[in-house]
Amino acid sequence: MRAPRADPLTAFEKSELLASVRDIIDDEQVRVSITYAIPTVLDGTNYVVATGLQARNPTTAIINAPRRVVSVTEAAASGGKLQIGDRLYVIDQADLSATPTTNDRITESSVVYAVVRYTQDPLDMIYVVTARKL
Repeated sequence: MRAPRADPLTAFEKSELLASVRDIIDDEQVRVSITYAIPTVLDGTNYVVATGLQARNPTTAIINAPRRVVSVTEAAASGGKLQIGDRLYVIDQADLSATPTTNDRITESSVVYAVVRYTQDPLDMIYVVTARKL
């Protein structure tokens, strides 16, 4: 019996799968355009003399992501992890400059949502980001 490979897919298989995922993410029938904002680290470099505060200029990316809204049934079955109306976005990891955190914000149609959690697929290709309206 052969030992399992450390990586379940070859590089070619992974690139083919990622291309299929990208096709779904780019499908105009299921995607929405969002602005994903990652806050900058306050390190003293953006100090504004007039206010005495540091400017927070987040890194932003305008990306397309499939999105669905959490239902009543799904929220009830989640054990408190999800709330009715939460948004679940499927985001290609290549579209973000960093791993999601709960400090991140998503803007969709002028409505701002806070990232409350995320999961990563086993092949390190996508994030499923849960966001809640502020």
